Amino acid sequence: FGDVVPKDRVEACSAALDDADGLLCIGTSLAVYSAFRFARRARDDGTPICILNRGPTRCDTEDFPGLTKVNAGVAALAEAVVGM
Repeated sequence: FGDVVPKDRVEACSAALDDADGLLCIGTSLAVYSAFRFARRARDDGTPICILNRGPTRCDTEDFPGLTKVNAGVAALAEAVVGM
């Protein structure tokens, strides 16, 4: 928190998002802009977004049409995957 994300890392994440079918955010409120910028970009590009997080996220403060939000902890996902 508070550190500047290296430019090459931001560019790599942006390139990965360009090739992605969707954006999955797990266990984050997206409170820091370094992560939230990718949610905004996905929204602006029409890329589906799913957030798994307990409680509110920064996406709750803006219009994110088609956002899928699961209000649960990461442990719930891990249990569901292990139980498959």
